[in-house]
Amino acid sequence: MCGIVGLIYRDRPILVDDKANLDKVLEKLSYRGPDGRGKWNSEKVLLGHRRLSIIDLSDAGIQPFIAQEGKLVITFNGEIYNYREIRETLISHGYTFHTHTDTEVILLAYDYYGVDFLHYLRGMFAFCLFDRRKNKILLARDPAGEKPLYYYFDSQRLVFSSEIKVFHAFPEVPLSIDVESVKAFFCLQYAPGPHSVYNEIKRLPAGSMLELNLDTWEIRQQKYWSIERYLNNQLSTPEEIDFLLSESVKYRLVADVEVGLLLSGGIDSALLASYAHNIGVNLRAFTASFEKEDLDESKYARRVADQFGMEQVVINGGRLTPETFDRVIFHSDELLGDPASIPTFLLAREISRHVKVVLSGEGADELFWGYDTYRLERVWRWFSWMRTVFSRMQGFQRKVSAWEISNQVPAGLTRIGKLLSAKYDIGASNWTTIFSDHTIESLVFSNGHKNETRYLQEIEQRISQLKQVMDSFQASLSIDLLFWLTDDLLIKVDRMTMAHGVEARAPYLDPELILKALALPQKYKIHGSSGKYILRKFVENHFPGYVGKSIAWRKKHGFEVPVSLWLRENLREQVEDRLSTVSLARSGILDVTLAGKIKENFYSSRSDGPIRRKLWLLLCFQSWYEMHQTGFRFRQRP
Repeated sequence: MCGIVGLIYRDRPILVDDKANLDKVLEKLSYRGPDGRGKWNSEKVLLGHRRLSIIDLSDAGIQPFIAQEGKLVITFNGEIYNYREIRETLISHGYTFHTHTDTEVILLAYDYYGVDFLHYLRGMFAFCLFDRRKNKILLARDPAGEKPLYYYFDSQRLVFSSEIKVFHAFPEVPLSIDVESVKAFFCLQYAPGPHSVYNEIKRLPAGSMLELNLDTWEIRQQKYWSIERYLNNQLSTPEEIDFLLSESVKYRLVADVEVGLLLSGGIDSALLASYAHNIGVNLRAFTASFEKEDLDESKYARRVADQFGMEQVVINGGRLTPETFDRVIFHSDELLGDPASIPTFLLAREISRHVKVVLSGEGADELFWGYDTYRLERVWRWFSWMRTVFSRMQGFQRKVSAWEISNQVPAGLTRIGKLLSAKYDIGASNWTTIFSDHTIESLVFSNGHKNETRYLQEIEQRISQLKQVMDSFQASLSIDLLFWLTDDLLIKVDRMTMAHGVEARAPYLDPELILKALALPQKYKIHGSSGKYILRKFVENHFPGYVGKSIAWRKKHGFEVPVSLWLRENLREQVEDRLSTVSLARSGILDVTLAGKIKENFYSSRSDGPIRRKLWLLLCFQSWYEMHQTGFRFRQRP
């Protein structure tokens, strides 16, 4: 796990100032790779790297990495779990290796297979590979989108980085805010890819590669992995899921440092502990403990740890301070309004004192339908036709918008109103929206006027595409896998763990497992009122007796956080400052009157209604905007 950055010019050479600037960037990115840094350049290509050493801890793993007598160069972020098998295959074809790194395996696999080598890599990754023989640049990102990669491209340059804030260090890169991303953020609490918060900067989509011919300056982007490409009509079985989960855990234990486990006491992490134990690895478990009893799961995690004789490190969830909040906004990088970023950040800070690598359960809910809202979505599909009627009813959307900013209207009524008044069908995402699409049109200005929320339309179109390879209900839920997981949860985990030099690995996101999970009959996912049915049955098998049943059938416990308490006490001064009339007017993006009304309504009542999340997003946006204005400390000073 590392941080990468690069600068490629079409005509002009790399200058001394470019190298000096890159040095400054790498210094500021030290949190992504505290074990070292390196840079490499040719006449027009400059590559940089921050290293978090996990595999081959020797100096042989220093990047950028060069192979084939200087003809292939790479700067790489991530891990290739099956690098040993690929290495043996390449040796059988006459290749000689000089290190034990997975980085060298990537380069020589490319040399042997060409761009098809991406299909052989089993891992999480984002990298830039420079083929000096063909004078081509290749950017690539893993199928699930675990590792981030942003890029800017114009007629004269290509700039890329693991984090979007880095682009502030390059004055030639325009950084105008993409207001459509802002609108999507206020609806979804994240901006959906491939868009970013900046108009001219894109995220390389998960499972994609981008090739740039440096001779012709022609660029080509394509998907090498997607659900539509690989999903077939053959149904999978529980036995296949069980085998792939065990194999995926085994691969993600490959490291030259200790690997730990984020153990919550829920189904997902309990299974990871069991698979690791069966393989013969007794992981050290890290559990968050909170003072508020209904948020604390440490006692359930203890049952799992005791079952396998695991050492359990219980970490206090910590207290949110204004300084911690600002650090979370800084490290979030993109617009991200997920309150769970706070405990994830605090937990990663403590874990970094013990291990560099942890296994986590991301992806299990999206693949095996664990969210409670999925059962609601199944019912809603029978009545969704009503949305067409109510959304066109004169005055109904205005009524729902008024409910939204009130702290007196029950959450259930507000949710139903949002479902019925929504302009777009965004599938399962409808259940987790913060602002309705029509309210956002009043909240966020676009070039001086208010208009449609275009990126929500794109999600609606994506559902239509998915319906060509799966049924309507599955297509609706798959939106969470493609957007919510990739653009919220995985961004949160990457940024919050890497802020402390910790690598998080997600066994549930192995590409083959993803496809098999999607092909699993629905009866193994939702059974009666229970989601993740197959995983629950696995838990019963892995944990016989009372322990197994207590873990398997306990009500799902999300990573809940006391947002209202934070806004009323811990962050009250920041709310008053950053959401003042003057501060809101300074950005020129939000409607000052509406934003002020939301703040006023929240503080005028002690009830803990859904308006708290709206105020939270306003605070997150304004805090991010102020950091954007100052360049996140990456902007070059004259």
